[in-house]
Amino acid sequence: MKKRTILKFLLLIFLLTACSTTVKYKIEHPSKIPMGKVQTVKLNKFEVNGTLDLIYQQDDKIVDQIFNFAETKITQSSGNKAIKQYMFSNLLNKIANNQLYDVTENPNVYDAVIKGDIHYSVQDDHTKNKKEVKEKGGDGKTKTVTKYTYTLSRIANVTVNIRVNDNNGNIIGTSSVNKSTTEQITENSLELAQENIENWQLIVNNTLNKTLTPIKHMVLPYHTFEQLSLKTGHSKLIKSANKKAKKGNWQKALEVWNSKKESGNKEDRIASLYNIAVYHEVHDDLDESISIFEKLNLLSNSDKFNKDIERVKQRKKEEKQLQEETGNKDGMKK
Repeated sequence: MKKRTILKFLLLIFLLTACSTTVKYKIEHPSKIPMGKVQTVKLNKFEVNGTLDLIYQQDDKIVDQIFNFAETKITQSSGNKAIKQYMFSNLLNKIANNQLYDVTENPNVYDAVIKGDIHYSVQDDHTKNKKEVKEKGGDGKTKTVTKYTYTLSRIANVTVNIRVNDNNGNIIGTSSVNKSTTEQITENSLELAQENIENWQLIVNNTLNKTLTPIKHMVLPYHTFEQLSLKTGHSKLIKSANKKAKKGNWQKALEVWNSKKESGNKEDRIASLYNIAVYHEVHDDLDESISIFEKLNLLSNSDKFNKDIERVKQRKKEEKQLQEETGNKDGMKK
C-alpha cells in the first residue's frame, strides 16, 4: 500500500509538472560592475601569464623539443603577446560597439579605465588503453593478441580578472571569469596522439572566446531570455488562457484570469492571481506584481510566494541601476 501511495503521488507530481505552461520573456540587466554615469571608457591592455605542462613519453623520458618549445614560449612571452593582442582586440570590439560609452585612447580624459589580467594553464594527461583482440596468425590459427591505444587529453584553463577604476584611481568594481576547454584524441601511439592533438595556443584562444561575452556583461548592460511557469488550478479555461499567453496573446489570457480570480475554487483563485502577477512582471509593472504575490501569501496562509517576491524585487533593483547607467541615452545596443 505504501508503494502504491508513493507511486500515485509521483504520478500526480508528474502530471502537474507536465501540464504546466511556461512563458518566455526578455529581461534587460545592468552591467555586473556598477558603471553608474560613466560616459568615456579607456581600455588598458591586459597582462598575460601562463604555464604549460605538456606531454611526456610513455617511458617517462622528457620530450626535449616540446619542453624547450614551452620554455621558449614562456621565457620570451611570444605566446603571451599573441594571446594579449587577441584578447585586447576582441574585447575592444565588444566594448566599442555599444551605444553607451565612448572608448578613448587618451591617457588623461576618461571617466573609467578597464584593466585586467589573464592567466592560462595548459596540461596534458594520457591513459594507456589495453584491448584483447583475436587475430589469425601465419599458421591460420586464431590467437588472442594484446593491443594498446593511447588517449591524450589536453586541458586549457583560462581565468580573466577585470578591474574598473574611475579617473581618480578609485575602484568601481572587480570581477573574474573562469573557463576551460578539453581536447582529447586516441591514437595507436602516444607520439602520434601528440602530433595530432590541437595546438595549445589555439585551445587557449578558443577558451578565451568563451570569456568574452561574460566579460562584456561585466561592463555593459545586456539582456537574457527567462521563463516563468503559469499555474492552471482546476479550470480548463485557465489552462486555455495560459496557452494564449504563451503565444503572446496576453490580453485575452488576462480577461480569463480576471474572470476567475474571484472563483469559488481556491486553487483557481490562486492560479489566476498568480498568472496576473506574472503578467504584470513580464510587462514591467513590478510594484503591482509584488503586491499580488504578497496577497497570494495571505490567501494561501503561507510564505511560498516569497521567492517570486524576491525575484521581482531584484528586478526593481536592476532597473534602477540600469536607469543610472543608460541615463539620457537612447538605449543599449540589443
